[in-house]
Amino acid sequence: MSAAEPSVTPELALYEREAALAAWQRLRGVGARHVTVIGPPGVGKRAFVRHVAVAGDASGPVVVTSTHRLGVPGEHLLELSPLTLPEPGASAAEIAQATAVRCLLRAARAVDPTLAVVEHNASDWLRICRLVDGLPGALVAVASRLRVLTLGQLADRLRPSEVLSPTGPLAALAPAWLDAVRHLTPDGRAALRSLAALPDAILPDTAEALVRSGVPLDVLTELRDASLLRRDGERLRVFELAKAAVWQLSETPSGDGELRQAAVLLGDLCRDRVSRYTRGAELAALRWMQMEQVNLVAAWDGLVTPAGDCPAGVEGAAWQLASALVVVHSRYDAGASPRALTRVLRFAEAPERLERAPLQALGWLARCLYDLRDVERLERVVWAASERAPRDPGVIWAQACLASARNEPERLDVLARQAVEAARAAGELFWEARSWAFCVLAATARGDWRDGRTSGQNGVRCAEALGSEVGLCMMLPNLVFVCARLGERRDARVHAERAFFNADRCADRRTYATTLANLAYVELDWDDLPEAEGLLRRALAIHLQLGLPDYASLTEVSLAQVLALRGDAALVEDHLDRAERRLDGAHFDDDLAVTELRAASVRADLCEARHDWAASLGHVQRALGAVDPHVGAEERLPLLGRVMALSHVLGDPNAASIAARDGAALAARCVNPHPRAAWEVLATLGATEGDWPNCAKRLAFLARVPLTGAPATEGGELAYHSSLAIRAAVDLVWYHLGDARRADVVAWACDPAGEAMVLSHDGSRFRPPGGTFVDLSHRPALVRLLTLLADARSAPRPRPLTEDALVAALWPGEKMLQAAATNRLQNALSLLRKSGLRDHIAFTGEGYVLEPKGQLLVLPEDRPALRRR
Repeated sequence: MSAAEPSVTPELALYEREAALAAWQRLRGVGARHVTVIGPPGVGKRAFVRHVAVAGDASGPVVVTSTHRLGVPGEHLLELSPLTLPEPGASAAEIAQATAVRCLLRAARAVDPTLAVVEHNASDWLRICRLVDGLPGALVAVASRLRVLTLGQLADRLRPSEVLSPTGPLAALAPAWLDAVRHLTPDGRAALRSLAALPDAILPDTAEALVRSGVPLDVLTELRDASLLRRDGERLRVFELAKAAVWQLSETPSGDGELRQAAVLLGDLCRDRVSRYTRGAELAALRWMQMEQVNLVAAWDGLVTPAGDCPAGVEGAAWQLASALVVVHSRYDAGASPRALTRVLRFAEAPERLERAPLQALGWLARCLYDLRDVERLERVVWAASERAPRDPGVIWAQACLASARNEPERLDVLARQAVEAARAAGELFWEARSWAFCVLAATARGDWRDGRTSGQNGVRCAEALGSEVGLCMMLPNLVFVCARLGERRDARVHAERAFFNADRCADRRTYATTLANLAYVELDWDDLPEAEGLLRRALAIHLQLGLPDYASLTEVSLAQVLALRGDAALVEDHLDRAERRLDGAHFDDDLAVTELRAASVRADLCEARHDWAASLGHVQRALGAVDPHVGAEERLPLLGRVMALSHVLGDPNAASIAARDGAALAARCVNPHPRAAWEVLATLGATEGDWPNCAKRLAFLARVPLTGAPATEGGELAYHSSLAIRAAVDLVWYHLGDARRADVVAWACDPAGEAMVLSHDGSRFRPPGGTFVDLSHRPALVRLLTLLADARSAPRPRPLTEDALVAALWPGEKMLQAAATNRLQNALSLLRKSGLRDHIAFTGEGYVLEPKGQLLVLPEDRPALRRR
């Protein structure tokens, strides 16, 4: 019979007991004569029996409560399980709804009615429920302590060394738990001692590891029958109070044999979890590693000394544990203890140990060192892995890590594609997806956005085939960034929504913030400054919470750029100053260089707004000189274009020519198709040299969308928006041209094929499809007539203009006979038709309409405003 349990009220006795009640009715229905209600001490066995037992029912079964099965003939078991606990990472609302928490709260309000589960104390409620295993009797017992202790103080009193002590919160349950351990066989006690030293999850296949370590499989059954293990889905967990009982009996692992046995089992656990991570079940594996990271760090401290040494025979287990710690660090930044991570790196320093390390462990260690930009240690790890398996996809991927850390984009591109091929040959979708990520990085480094988009899409397909949500978190923000550079707003938003969804599922806030920042570039391209500002502020807040100075500085500079475009000069300087202060804590030279470059670009914008051309040129030149070796063409080419433009404004054609030729040489080294910035520089160079055919051709590469006009149609026709690249190119060329040629350049940018009808903003000049510009500025009546027809054509609902409406608008206030008015209007229409619009002005029966064979493009009133990232 079980020992005395704390009193569980009838209401609490029925919490989450629907399945047990149904099982009881089934046992009565089949005529069971002997029922043993089993469960750990404190689960509420007696309260349950008092509820279901019927007084004087001689036909009912004999009911016994016990912590273990009795093994008598005809025995039927009815097991009571602990109450459901919240999942790791649950919100305060989810914690409050968990059955165990509701049970604890109800018992606690009996001593303090003001208690409640709120945001600031939800973690304490969860911690208490976990430490007492969600057992109703234990929850009732500890709730009585809340009359004098706070939630946090009570949780601290529930540590294994105190919870079952004679003066501890669960002293009433201590005899039952201690007896359950004492009554085990010697083999059972030895197995429990080993399990008590490990993280509290054992998967079914881990039982095989237990057998390999010398513990018979029936011992695991003994522990389960003694209610010292509980089933949690597919795995078994050691009760926290069972661990406390082991502690009270001073049966912690002490001998080398027990330590080695525990280490082998722990190594198998970590190897299984990391293997699941690479096979698509990474979300569950990550949650386990994140939940158990405190235990993992404690186990590491027990296996490996501060000097990086470990006992003989447990080095393999230490490597598996190191892999788990590195995976947690790579996905949750500072998730693993920095001290433990330092010990992992010290443990891996010995060359002979690297030679014996599992390849999988070396791959994860390379990822960690890449994140830390520790090139010296990364070289040693990659060399050790390459010596053993040079064609392994994970090893080639590690070599790509080294190339990226060394800022070798050409070698990175070659190695990334070799890793893709090796992963495909080996059928390793995990490494293929991560290799495509490096392909995206290499493509963006050389400004080949289309190849970057293709590589990103391939990586997403691999992650989807693998069922890898973490892989999608890695790939989708890259696709958002590439689509932003390509001006593909709709696709970028679709990818961003998927990235947000997967980041939420993986609790990956860094991915969430990165996606917000990349999506802001899209909104900036489309001149939605309020939306871009909101996205960047949200991203900045997350980066600051995560303690990422590199990302925070880059995001703050982007925010300063948006504020500069809105004209908030004072706020711009404030954000730039904060970004530069944060650069002192930055780790990565390439991120630091890009941040400095963009900050200088924003300051140059501010100087241009004040018409301080010399100061603006100085900012741009200093930025180029300081960071040129660290950044790619997509960052340098626009700045070279600015040097050209500003040098022309300052009357220094030699400096402009040098910058133009440097930009052209840089653009020539880019892959085909050239990035947009390369075409900007080449177009400007053509304009500088008076090579208008080549200038028009190069601008045509930029003109994937027209410069101004209405939003894109649902039918997928050619979208209108103000492309940053086109505006930048036109703005640069604008400096070189007189008024007579500027409309030609804008028309080239808007309509490279010459198929549209182009009209100046005031109607004084137009270009018919396939023709040349016609000047009507000396004929005001024709200008007004063409403007009226164009306005009617561009209205949301195009309409024909009647003869009376045209006459009244063209000659307001003049009194004319109807015949004279008609004749005058027909003369004006005839002159317009002779000017090149013969086939584009028609009479529909209701009135006159402008019907160009292609599109109608209205040029901006002034030169486009220059925008840069």
